[in-house]
Amino acid sequence: RGAFDIQVLGGAVTAGVDPALATNQQGEGTCRYGAFNGGLVSIAHDSALNFTDKLSASFWLKIDSLPKKAVTLVDKGTNYKLELTSAGTLVLTAKLDYFLDDIFGASYLAVESDAIEPGDWVHAGFDLALKARGEFIVWKSIEGSVWVNDLREQGSSAAFITGRAAVNDQDAKVGGESFSGKLDEFRLERLIWPAEERLAQREAVHWCGGATSI
Repeated sequence: RGAFDIQVLGGAVTAGVDPALATNQQGEGTCRYGAFNGGLVSIAHDSALNFTDKLSASFWLKIDSLPKKAVTLVDKGTNYKLELTSAGTLVLTAKLDYFLDDIFGASYLAVESDAIEPGDWVHAGFDLALKARGEFIVWKSIEGSVWVNDLREQGSSAAFITGRAAVNDQDAKVGGESFSGKLDEFRLERLIWPAEERLAQREAVHWCGGATSI
């Protein structure tokens, strides 16, 4: 949550004819959304976008067509990435840095959702948490979840001493090359949302106003 420096690049425009939640009798809905055809939204680096110990994200997603290969939906470099595969699944990855990763190789979290059918809006998202275990010797790992509507898939990286999230100063990106679909109501916060909060976000509407309102 907050104000960020945002740029729209390539085939990404604002549209409003096919919202995730249609406008009700009170004039409320999800209103306008981002329509992507190979374009992306670039968000200048801000530490508030980094995953260090806790992070949650959610958004409405509608896939127009499945990509021929995996495409990025949300990207903060090695810190975290959410991709859409050619099978229609969402794959969340995050890197755990630790003392000897240059010698033995990095440890990654990888979590994959069930397949999403093109043509339907779904409420999707993910969460990440850096977990510590032990008293005298502390082992750390990254645990993560991918959400699609009410369905949750969970996973964990390997645990290592001195483990920490691979933070960086790269810009965040939403959408990307070869992604054909729609995104709306993107939220990101540095805490773990309970299931009740995700449900409230899924049901949230606001006044749509005139034709140019978001």
